[in-house]
Amino acid sequence: MVRRLLLGLAAVTLVLLAAPSAHAGEYPPDVARITVSDSTPRVGQTITFSADGCGAGSEVTFAVGGDVFATVPADGSGHASVQYTVPAGTTPGVHTATATCRDGDQTEVSRTTFTVSGSTAGGATATPVGGATPVGGTALPTTGSNSLPLAQLGAGLLGGGSLVVLAVRKRRQVVSG
Repeated sequence: MVRRLLLGLAAVTLVLLAAPSAHAGEYPPDVARITVSDSTPRVGQTITFSADGCGAGSEVTFAVGGDVFATVPADGSGHASVQYTVPAGTTPGVHTATATCRDGDQTEVSRTTFTVSGSTAGGATATPVGGATPVGGTALPTTGSNSLPLAQLGAGLLGGGSLVVLAVRKRRQVVSG
């Protein structure tokens, strides 16, 4: 009876160790996110908004406070950038920028905030740029962990221990019998 139990446990352990991860995808998943080069610009200052995680070649629309100021295509890696000059008359305080990635039937929207301070002259302009380095932003933090390798290690150790116990018992039976 114990022997069958140990053999069954060993079989289950082998199945668990050989099973692929059910969540073998990249974590965090590749989702659209917007970043801003300076989260505290002054009126008249030019900042860069960057969107990452969009589909290659998808249409990326940038807006501040709901007002669209640029639409550009994402590059082959799903990245798009535009420059934005904070217009004169912009109220100091927190403002929301969005990047909307449209790729066929799929639409992803990402938001970030920036705080306008001071007052200098300038007008609103938008210019696509290539290769801007994203800095700052409000992407969601990565949480959790991938505990499958630890569970597989534990199952393997349990199975290995069971096989050792089975071997020792079999050896005792051979010696005493």
